[in-house]
Amino acid sequence: MNKKTVINKLHGITLGVLLACSSMATAEEAAVQQFLVDDNKIECPGAQFSSIQAAIDAAGAGSEIKICAGTYNEQVKISKSVKLIGEAGAVIMPTDMKVNAENIAMYEDMAAAISVKGAANVSIEGLTIDGSKNGISNCSAELVGIVCEDMSGKIQGITIRNMDGATSSAESCQAAYGIFAQSSDSGETDVKVQASTIDGCRSGAIVGNNLGTVLRAEGNTISSISKAADTNGLKLEFGAIGTSKGNSIAAIQ
Repeated sequence: MNKKTVINKLHGITLGVLLACSSMATAEEAAVQQFLVDDNKIECPGAQFSSIQAAIDAAGAGSEIKICAGTYNEQVKISKSVKLIGEAGAVIMPTDMKVNAENIAMYEDMAAAISVKGAANVSIEGLTIDGSKNGISNCSAELVGIVCEDMSGKIQGITIRNMDGATSSAESCQAAYGIFAQSSDSGETDVKVQASTIDGCRSGAIVGNNLGTVLRAEGNTISSISKAADTNGLKLEFGAIGTSKGNSIAAIQ
């Protein structure tokens, strides 16, 4: 066998490998599950689910969940790699919120509209989170828009509003946050928050807590933070690290 024949055979093998890899990539892309959620099946009549949580529970890792316009009165828990995509007018507005997370550094209960724990490559995009019907009284729990614990991923183009802590019966409660990223002793968190708007938070808009937490904030707008003794737009504490670029912070009272 001469050298030219050997080279031609090697070229054939290489091309075969490349074609095989291309086919595998195409198959992987085709395998991504996509789900549609609509609270009343009006905007999106073909939606498989009327509840965001039901769609997450049914989804496999790597799935995309599109959330149609509507008001979703639920707290959402994420423990797998998923992508939530909210269309214009998709609002998560939980009522009578319950404890579903913990402020690890302070040993305080948290009630979050979205709680993400122990999941990689999570993406939350385009949603509005409204805490105006939280139902928390007597400082019973810290109110949070999104808690990120031991996760990696991004939060992009969302709006968080009315995270003003407890109801009028306990207006002195300070603990209310927009986005709260933290790591457990055995875990790590790396989350990017970008192009989002946070309006009305009693304690802090975007907060990173604990060693092992990396929080990157870019191009966010933070405004109308309520009165409190310890109020912050962006905050890193207890060993958390991060970066801030192009954020706008105004109207802290």
